[in-house]
Amino acid sequence: MVKRKNRNRFFLGNIRDFSETKGYFIGQFMGEKGFPLLTTDEVEIAWKILPANFGDKVAHFHKIGVEVNIVISGSYKALVDGKETGLKRGDFLVVYPETRLKNISAQEGTELIVVKAPSVTGDKFDIKNDYLVIKPVKTKKFLGENEKVANPKIALKDYLKILPGLRGTFGPELERENKQIRKKNRDFFLLLM
Repeated sequence: MVKRKNRNRFFLGNIRDFSETKGYFIGQFMGEKGFPLLTTDEVEIAWKILPANFGDKVAHFHKIGVEVNIVISGSYKALVDGKETGLKRGDFLVVYPETRLKNISAQEGTELIVVKAPSVTGDKFDIKNDYLVIKPVKTKKFLGENEKVANPKIALKDYLKILPGLRGTFGPELERENKQIRKKNRDFFLLLM
């Protein structure tokens, strides 16, 4: 467990050293980024300086983690469950599990602190046009190396197992595309109900 491993240790850093990690400086994934001392499953934190072209291509949600966005300077806009929200210096946004979030835009240079707890690999689920984007590789990481998920049909079943309460069906307009994507073992889509 990381808690014991890093007891009586510390790390002194500067946010400029973490541009390769999109501003994240602690979290479960930091070991694979070359910072083993900053690896923990308790929390992930980023200090982001947003560009003028800031915005997400798709919305996302977390099944387990709570995400908190704190505006230190500047301003940005987000869609939270379809409702546009503007945040400025001093504002914060708490996004609970299964709440859809899409960052829309930001004033250039906006500083944003992002905190998510706990830090869980595979807990970010992309949504595109009301379809959950299924990523077989993420499923393998989320379920563990011992699970067989090479076949995306199995991955879908496993996703439904690990996302209790999330209901969905394949959308008819994506069914043909899904068949071709499944052959290539790439992302496929689940219509959220």
